[in-house]
Amino acid sequence: MRKDQLSGLTTAAGVWATAAIGMTERAGQYFVGVAATILLVIIQFVFHDDSLFNKLIKSVHIRLPITVLNQSEVLTKIKDLLKNLGAQNLSLRIVGINHDKLEISVNLILKAPIKKKN
Repeated sequence: MRKDQLSGLTTAAGVWATAAIGMTERAGQYFVGVAATILLVIIQFVFHDDSLFNKLIKSVHIRLPITVLNQSEVLTKIKDLLKNLGAQNLSLRIVGINHDKLEISVNLILKAPIKKKN
């Protein structure tokens, strides 16, 4: 764990997978070993932090149902909070009112953070 983020998971999984591939090769299962090696290389390429796949993902669209207490200015508070977190194209829509609760549908876009290289 680094800065409240899990890191090194693909590396650890790659080490375990490499050990398993070595065992299949030693057992004489050469086709399985070669196929697993090709699959492992593809998976590592796609899911590693600096991969092309992660660079292509620039933003994500999120639809979020929220139920809150019906208090004054609650929609404004939610909207301000989400904007402070970097939400763009933010829209809030009331979909239901039950006694003292509001059911809200929130649509927003979050942009991927840009990593600065040292």
